[in-house]
Amino acid sequence: MPIQASTTSQPNPYQSPSDLPAAIQPNPLRDVLGSIGRLDFEAIVEREDLIDAIARAGYRTEVRSTGELLRVLALPSMIVTALAFAADSPIVPIATIFIWIALFAFLFLARHRLIHAYANLNNDLIGPAKGYMDDRHFVIDQPHQTRVLLMDQLVSVRKNSRRLVLCFDATLNRFETLPFEAFKQVNSARMIADQLARVRPVVKSQPIDRRRAELPGSEPIFQASPQAIHYSGPVNLSAIQTSELSRHWSRSIHWAAFRICAFSAVLVVGVITVLGASIAALIICCGGLAVFIPSWIRLFRIDREMRRDDQPLWQAKGWVESEGIVSMTTIGQVKTSWSVFGERTISEQYIVLRYAKAPLWYVLSRYQFQSEDDWNATCQLVRDHIKTD
Repeated sequence: MPIQASTTSQPNPYQSPSDLPAAIQPNPLRDVLGSIGRLDFEAIVEREDLIDAIARAGYRTEVRSTGELLRVLALPSMIVTALAFAADSPIVPIATIFIWIALFAFLFLARHRLIHAYANLNNDLIGPAKGYMDDRHFVIDQPHQTRVLLMDQLVSVRKNSRRLVLCFDATLNRFETLPFEAFKQVNSARMIADQLARVRPVVKSQPIDRRRAELPGSEPIFQASPQAIHYSGPVNLSAIQTSELSRHWSRSIHWAAFRICAFSAVLVVGVITVLGASIAALIICCGGLAVFIPSWIRLFRIDREMRRDDQPLWQAKGWVESEGIVSMTTIGQVKTSWSVFGERTISEQYIVLRYAKAPLWYVLSRYQFQSEDDWNATCQLVRDHIKTD
């Protein structure tokens, strides 16, 4: 039953917005959503769409900052190189040029790797897609998955002249992107994109989406079959510490941190060895470390969060059935067919399902099920539909 506002309580016009009750505080996103009618769309999402959303629409701050740093360092590099030619030794200008080339090459390759790494995380979204966006939901239906995302959980919105990028994930690893031409009402879609981008600008990614630590209270949108096996509750890190998923996370984080530290050390030692304690050396080292240090800090934060056992990685509820898995979180609801998953790992405490087309996993914990029979039946259902270990 809808909650109706009381007519006896009105906001004081002289009261600051921060002092108002939550129900009547100004909410720019709510105001924008209230103006959205139903916008239907149909498109074929391709790999190039993912690349364009990351590289040119720029919803990832680290990709944007790396590209901006390449442009910012262009002028100082020319100035420092020109000064190096005034040195007495002919080796200094040649070494300076090679150092700049190495730094620019590293930044360019790092940006390229970031773009394709984030695109890989969304490879499963490639294919035909249709659905709609209104004031409550963003619904996208694909052959093997249907996603119903809550518009009031939007984290970030980006756009360029060709496309709209919506991100509902605080880690910014997952996003939805559509060309404006996919909408039946192109002009309306562009207008709404402008408004959403103003109230949901680009934000920094978070190691873990804290909203997922709460169990959703919404009613299911999808219909469960009579044979469906229901689950509900948290997935804790302690339950999957010995799994391939945990080892993959650890290897990826540590290897990335090692590469950053190794290149930083080589850069600083090489520059000081060749140029000595000079202004040119200081500028080059500061330019490189301006990229490396924030990246290392972000990896450290992710590793620290992943080692915490005092809170769940996420909470979800839903059910498992012959057609696939339905998952409900505070962000929305997703119905996924078994064909999306390529590998499975079943242990006494958890089930880990790896996506076939993307480096993603879905985890079910034994403690999410109400009985031993439900857990055993789910394990058998997974074995029946996913043959690869």
